[in-house]
Amino acid sequence: MAFLEVAHIIPHSLMSLTSIDEDPKLAEHKQMAHKILNMFNPTAIPLISGTDIDRPMNALTLTKDLHTLFGRFQIAFEYIGSHTYKIDYVKRDRLLRLVKLPVTRTLYLTPDRNIDPPSVDLLKIHHAIAKILHLSAAGGFIDEFLKDMEEEMEGGQVKSDGKSRIDDYVRFKLAGCLDGCFEDVSVC
Repeated sequence: MAFLEVAHIIPHSLMSLTSIDEDPKLAEHKQMAHKILNMFNPTAIPLISGTDIDRPMNALTLTKDLHTLFGRFQIAFEYIGSHTYKIDYVKRDRLLRLVKLPVTRTLYLTPDRNIDPPSVDLLKIHHAIAKILHLSAAGGFIDEFLKDMEEEMEGGQVKSDGKSRIDDYVRFKLAGCLDGCFEDVSVC
C-alpha cells in the first residue's frame, strides 16, 4: 500500500515573502518567477495569492514517488478534457522509471462539488514549465551546478578570497532553491 501526500501545483516557496530592509517583499528570483507565471496565464498569481495557495485547486494527492517527480517537473499532467489527464514523464525516452507511465486518469469530484478540483490552468502551467525545462535542458544544467557545489563543499575547497561554495549553498537554501522554487525543482 502506498501512502499519499499533498502536492502543491504551485508551491509555497514561490509565494512566500522575504524580509528585505525590514519590509516583507518578494525576493528578486520570486519576482522573476511571478513574471514568468504571468506570461503563461495572467490569472495564475491571483488564484494562489495569500492563503489561496492552500486551496484544493492548487493541490493534488500523489504517492511519495510521484510527488517527488511532479515537484521536479519530471512528470506532468497533460489536460485531455473534463477533469481527465494523461500523466507521463516529460522526458519520454527516460531510462530509469520509478513509476510505470503514461497513464490516463480522471480526477474525482465531490458529489456536491463543495471541494474545488485541481485547477486546469495551474496544471497546464506546470506542464508548460516542465516542457520548457526539458527542452531547454535548464533543469539538467542547474542540477549539475548544484551537484558540483555540493562536491566542492564536501571536499572542503576554499577559494583564494577565503570563500567556499557554502556561501552559495546557504543562499540557495535560504531562498528555498535547493528544496526548489517549485518544490524540489532546480529552477532558481
